[in-house]
Amino acid sequence: MEKLIVILIVLALFGGAIAVIHRNHKREQAARRAARQAAARTDSGAGAADSPPPGPRDPKA
Repeated sequence: MEKLIVILIVLALFGGAIAVIHRNHKREQAARRAARQAAARTDSGAGAADSPPPGPRDPKA
């Protein structure tokens, strides 16, 4: 009977640890997704006025 109680306590602790790890993983995924979406929004204006034009440059200039 005591062994059963110990086993149940150990399983509960492992279950709690797995739940915490899973929650942190989901939080990190959400943060990465938000950062990726924010970067996509700011990069959507590529080719801004201050960037040099693409293509070969004239070496005489």
